[in-house]
Formats: sequence, C-alpha cells, structure tokens
Amino acid sequence: MLTRESATTWLVKHVVSPMDRLLFRLTGGRLRLTIGRPVLLLSTVGHRTGQVRQTPVFYLRDGEELVVCNVRPPGERTNPWPQNLDHQPAVEVTVEGHRQAVTARRATGKEVDRLWPRLIRIWPLYADYYRHTKERHIFVLTPRSDTEDSG
Repeated sequence: MLTRESATTWLVKHVVSPMDRLLFRLTGGRLRLTIGRPVLLLSTVGHRTGQVRQTPVFYLRDGEELVVCNVRPPGERTNPWPQNLDHQPAVEVTVEGHRQAVTARRATGKEVDRLWPRLIRIWPLYADYYRHTKERHIFVLTPRSDTEDSG
C-alpha cells in the first residue's frame, strides 16, 4: 500500500531531486522546483568512485555557516553524501547562483538540539523519517577562504 510518506519520498527521489539538479546546472540555482524552501547544490567527491556527485539539499543559514541534513526515509537506503562528507569534508556548494568552497563537519550534540527544530520547519517529513529510522546526519558547512563566486 502506498502511504503519503512513501509517495512523497518516491516523488522527491525520482522527480524533484533529478529536476532540481538539472535546473541548478542550467540556471546556477536561480530556478528550482522547491520554491519557498532553501535548497543548495552540494558537490561532494564519492568516497568509493572519486567522482564528483551533485545533490540538491535543503539548508538553513546559521550566522556565516550553512547547515544541511539528511534523514533516511523508512525502507530507503542511506544516501551516500553524508559518508562522502565524512571522507572528504572540503567541498563546494552552489547557493543562490554562487559557488562557495566550504568545509563540512558533523554538528555537535548542542548544535543538533538547537538546529533540529529549524530543520523540521524547512522539511517536516524529517521528523517522521527520524521517528521511524533514528538515522539523521546534520552537517555544519563553514566557508573557506578559497571561495569562488560564479555569479
């Protein structure tokens, strides 16, 4: 039986994310399907393949830093980008048409307590997914001095 959660997960995985990836590449992040929700394009290096992987991810701003989150939906495999960040934390993001070099680190326990409610406001299904799987990855992205602006 198809539930609201599983239908939404399928739609995001097979339609929204691929289309957002394409729109990011074509418009530099200026046009996207997730209107009203902040999305960045996260470019990581695959820890097994060494290939650059680009993933649209909801984010929030926390001062000068950006915060991204991945919560595994029930019945889905773990998304590889959190492992890629653990393996190679020096990455690049595209935010509002601007490329930026950042360094990723896992959020501390106190940061998770403070940031989690804000992340749920961006994407309420995070709470449902976490309640079922108890798997979440929250990263703080700190700008690096070698930032490059593409806009």
